[in-house]
Amino acid sequence: MPLCIPTIVGPVSELSTSLRIQGALPGATILVVAVGANLRDIAKGIASGGDDRISLLPGVTLQNGDILMARQELGGDKSPDPPKSLSVSVQDVPSVPGQLGHVGFLSHLYKCGEYLWITGAIPGTKVEVEFNGSTKGSAVALEDGARLKLSEGLPAGTVTAWQSIPAGKGPSVFGQPDPATPRQLPPPTIKQPVLGCQTAVLVSNVYDGATVTLQRGSGIVDVAGFDRNALWLRVSKPLDEGDAISIKQNLWVKCEQNSVFSPKVRVEKPQGVPAPVIIPPLCSGARFVRVANLTPGALVSIKVNGTKYSGMAPPNSAVYDFMVDPLPSGSVTAMQELCSVSSPQSSPAVKVDPRTASIPGVKLLEPLYACSRAVFVEGVHPGAILQVWRADNQTGKKAPISGFVAVYDTQAIIPVTPYLREKDKIWVLQWACDDTPIKSNAAEVLQHPKIKPPIIVEPAYSGTTSVVVGNTVPGSLIEVYLSTQDGVWELAGTAFASPQSTSAVALNAKLAVGNKLRVSQSLCELRTQPEKIVMVVRPVPAPPILDKPSQGATGVDRKPTLSWHDPGAGQDGRADSYELEVRGGGTAIVPLTPITGTSFQIATELNYATNYTWQVRAKNTSGVSGFASSSFTLKPEPPPPPPVIDSYDRNTFTLKGRNFLPSRTVYVRLTVTGSITNSYGYTINDLRSTFPLLQFTSDSSGNLTAVIDPKNVLPPLYIDDILGYLIGGAPGENFSFSAHDGRPNSSDITGMLWSNTFTTTW
Repeated sequence: MPLCIPTIVGPVSELSTSLRIQGALPGATILVVAVGANLRDIAKGIASGGDDRISLLPGVTLQNGDILMARQELGGDKSPDPPKSLSVSVQDVPSVPGQLGHVGFLSHLYKCGEYLWITGAIPGTKVEVEFNGSTKGSAVALEDGARLKLSEGLPAGTVTAWQSIPAGKGPSVFGQPDPATPRQLPPPTIKQPVLGCQTAVLVSNVYDGATVTLQRGSGIVDVAGFDRNALWLRVSKPLDEGDAISIKQNLWVKCEQNSVFSPKVRVEKPQGVPAPVIIPPLCSGARFVRVANLTPGALVSIKVNGTKYSGMAPPNSAVYDFMVDPLPSGSVTAMQELCSVSSPQSSPAVKVDPRTASIPGVKLLEPLYACSRAVFVEGVHPGAILQVWRADNQTGKKAPISGFVAVYDTQAIIPVTPYLREKDKIWVLQWACDDTPIKSNAAEVLQHPKIKPPIIVEPAYSGTTSVVVGNTVPGSLIEVYLSTQDGVWELAGTAFASPQSTSAVALNAKLAVGNKLRVSQSLCELRTQPEKIVMVVRPVPAPPILDKPSQGATGVDRKPTLSWHDPGAGQDGRADSYELEVRGGGTAIVPLTPITGTSFQIATELNYATNYTWQVRAKNTSGVSGFASSSFTLKPEPPPPPPVIDSYDRNTFTLKGRNFLPSRTVYVRLTVTGSITNSYGYTINDLRSTFPLLQFTSDSSGNLTAVIDPKNVLPPLYIDDILGYLIGGAPGENFSFSAHDGRPNSSDITGMLWSNTFTTTW
């Protein structure tokens, strides 16, 4: 069974005397060889697992041009050899101190802090810290910088740091510690859940430079210096299920600033080991598989189709990029195991995508300035590996100034060691689905401009966890400070300034109304002092959500009630009032009107079968939202009521009706039904009607008054030769009147809208 390829954490220089190896299994033999021009064994050791430091073999020194390759063996299993292109090239070291660059404080400086993390030093150089007139700490820089334990806590005054080689020291940088204001520090936070057999615990909310003490119910105590506000604390013995742990922090003992222990956190059963997660995308030919949701100390197995690779992530990381043979088409899954207990199921399978035919190099963003701590790239192929390279402006020697960085986005920020140096040439290599890297554009490092106080782009809204900062020099370190009470300032977030006009800085706290913010930036030995204070204000309200009538509603009443609601109700960004407008056909039916509630009834009747748009925007003390818009259509105009014949006066022959169209011709029909017995005893049926229809005119109110004498309008009815003709009507006959005014009615056989039929007996 193949093992995962262990990775050498870079960068590495000619002065490095040890190598950091990640991904190896506990008990595995790690061998590092140089495969450059000078082939030889470099280092050998037995892995503790996940993250190991192995010293170089006696008498071995590294040389610029060496290419270092690591492999591991355990029992009869071994890892494949990595490709030469993905092995670690060794940096050269300047021969004169003047070529050494500035270092920088990665730790935030707090008065009384005892631990410092300093970056930017060439691996293998000596980094020293001085204050109060003497050196208070020194350490050899490793691939991630120098991490120092000071002989006493940081002062209120200036702190100086530099890197040096045997020939002398490089330029100094200066820092001014901030006070860790609370007399009693708050207890740190333990990331939960915590599982039995874990070998590390994630601890946050620590003052940089504090000593953290982890105490178990069983009596075991672990102590570690924290040079950052959140780190994994590696424990001396794996945690026991059912135990309870708590934690506290304290600064230098003479400052008498301590915290109480945090509430106890129970160590849960390891059977709760979660399934890991493989981060897509994966592509054919790629060598790295990113596995997330890892439990510290867990063994990891990666199955690529039918081939299984075994490795171990660093004990202080929940995410790790495992290196394997080039991925074939198919799918990849992963499992993790802690104390012989495996995750209940493997990760969801991730399909290996076919390699894109042509993948361009990334774009290195310019300008690049001296002392920049990172470079910015875009156009990354997601899942690719990136590495930053430098060509020395004096010697022309080429070497990487970053480790291999897996990127799963199209943009990346890559920290560099050492920091950028004026006139050097910089480029970025990308390995995308292939062992052959693609080179980006190259850029020359420029002399940095004079740095000015940066600004926080206003407004800064409550409820957010980031701010935007402008007026920065690309590559500088931005530090944002937060005050939640008068006179108390704490570091809230840091970021590298981007080549764009502004940079987003993530914060470690959610902003609240009334908080204050300020910002500084550092570059080389320069650091601006925070100047302008920005107040945190309520967010501008979000556009309301329009409820009724719903979008596109039809059949709406002529005086509709419009209603909406505030998506930010109950929050700082809630609306205090609204403005509403209703328009029809480009005309403002309801002009922009202030409203305090969330509904509005239109007072005037709107036009039938007409489309209207309405829009509402929200307002509060911070501003006005955009409009939320919707439209609706009124119901069709109902047909007017049919005309009505109310009465017929036989004495005056007057027919009366209503609900006719005003001043319109009215057509009246008179029909007689009945029978007459003639002189000979025969029955004569009477079914006469007026034809053509009688015509009259309604008045301006739609009323009808018509004089209709049957004798004048009905045709005579022949009875017999004795009685002759019936003119008008005979007693007992029914006289029926109906009328219309020309309005159509498709449901009537005549196609007209007729009135009721009024019948009277003669």
